[in-house]
Amino acid sequence: MFGFIYLLKALASILITNSHLGNMYPSEFMALGGSFGNGLFFCISGFLLVNIKTDFASWYWGKIKRIYPTVFAGAVILLLCGETVVGNIRDFVELFIYPTKWWFVAAIVVFYILYYFIVKKQKDVIVSGSMFAVVVVYFVVYFTCMDIHSFSVEGKDLSLFKWIYYFFIMLMGAYMRKKTYSHDKKFRFFVLAAMAVVLWGALRVIFLIYPAFLPLQFLTQFMVVIFVYAMMRFGMAMETEAKFRKLCQCRIVKMLSEITLEVYIVQMIVLPFCERLCFPVNIPVAYISVFAAAYVLHFIINSKQFFTKKKERNRKGE
Repeated sequence: MFGFIYLLKALASILITNSHLGNMYPSEFMALGGSFGNGLFFCISGFLLVNIKTDFASWYWGKIKRIYPTVFAGAVILLLCGETVVGNIRDFVELFIYPTKWWFVAAIVVFYILYYFIVKKQKDVIVSGSMFAVVVVYFVVYFTCMDIHSFSVEGKDLSLFKWIYYFFIMLMGAYMRKKTYSHDKKFRFFVLAAMAVVLWGALRVIFLIYPAFLPLQFLTQFMVVIFVYAMMRFGMAMETEAKFRKLCQCRIVKMLSEITLEVYIVQMIVLPFCERLCFPVNIPVAYISVFAAAYVLHFIINSKQFFTKKKERNRKGE
């Protein structure tokens, strides 16, 4: 894996976790970062999956079997904790198969299908043309189907509108992987990412104070696209720096990058317990609890692979 991907995935885990702490902060506005973290996740997925070598069935099954053990484990824990119930076959399917309790899972398993047939032929024109088509669909749906006089672009968990924009970001990741970039003026991309975050916050405040500007709320998602693009360019440019590569390879960063899916799954289970604590103690406790639970879940699910690798290392040592 590219070294900078470890760092960006770790950052995404932190941002996603922070976005779920709205009930713990004095102001929900402090629980920002969800759209930025989601954007990084989808862009990284598109970036890493470009080199498709197998038929669709084999490729898709490989993705599904990496996601669903974690989803099954999360669903079982929710049942044991009494957070959900299964009364019939439909409830079982919706919890364990589709759409599950996690909108990210529901989205990515659909995105994989579309992504495969767009990227498989390895033609830039197909990827860029698909990105343009997605933008067209985005604005058609935005102006014809969305309530643009209330803040609705992110929507709730299974809001299909935000799927359009996140799929664009996934395709953007694929497009960026195919391009060759110069690595000069590295920090301008970091500054650009920071500016996108500031402008995103400013837009949210403007829409809150002046609702007449809400029809322009699509600009918040445009800021997220800029942030993701800039962070990816910054990471790619910094790959040439030895200190940056060392940071990306440090144990805590690699650990956070490896448990990103588990972090997303366990938040629904862990955070309600942390909400009983007082601010500001609840915030570090929430982060530590989520990451610890995610690590344990990741270890359990991958324990067979872990012990297999350990045996192989022992044999080589002999």
